[in-house]
Amino acid sequence: MRHLPSKSRWRALPQSLPAEYRDLVSDLRQLKDRSHLSLTELGRTTAISKSSWERYL
Repeated sequence: MRHLPSKSRWRALPQSLPAEYRDLVSDLRQLKDRSHLSLTELGRTTAISKSSWERYL
């Protein structure tokens, strides 16, 4: 998955972020959006807290 330009609710990633990290965050954002899970639900279904998901995404 590559970051596709589109209308998004996500904040733009810093240009200084290495390309590998930008790709990873973009992929995680796409997966989260397709799952239709809230961050709270995502936190409940994973071993990662809601606040950590907020930082990652």
